[in-house]
Amino acid sequence: MNESVTIPLRMDGLSNKQKKQFKERMRALRARYKNRERTEHKLINPVKDDRYDDVYVEGMNWLDSLVGEPSRKGEQVVRFLDEV
Repeated sequence: MNESVTIPLRMDGLSNKQKKQFKERMRALRARYKNRERTEHKLINPVKDDRYDDVYVEGMNWLDSLVGEPSRKGEQVVRFLDEV
């Protein structure tokens, strides 16, 4: 069962004139694509302006309240248990 099946190509059904026209159009497309001007896309900022309003201030105050007491400045000694 080692039969090979050949599938006819679409180009096989074309006349020589049609094949020539097709190749010429493909050559023109490739040249146009190759010579096109490449432009870099600029990224846009999705947020137009920062919002520093009452909601922002309240949110920052709430986050600060979750932190607790501020840490002491200066050098600190930290001890870990052996189980850690």
